[in-house]
Amino acid sequence: MCQLLGMNCNTPTDIVFSFEGFRRRAGLTDCHSDGFGIAFFEGKGVRVFSR
Repeated sequence: MCQLLGMNCNTPTDIVFSFEGFRRRAGLTDCHSDGFGIAFFEGKGVRVFSR
């Protein structure tokens, strides 16, 4: 099953802290065979990374 991490911030934010727990769920503490991805807005565009 796919898992989702969402953040909504009104100031520039470093996602590393929040992503660390999410990353652990992607194999160390849970079965997560469907992969994961990250998307974020950058100016007027969006950047997407998936695995």
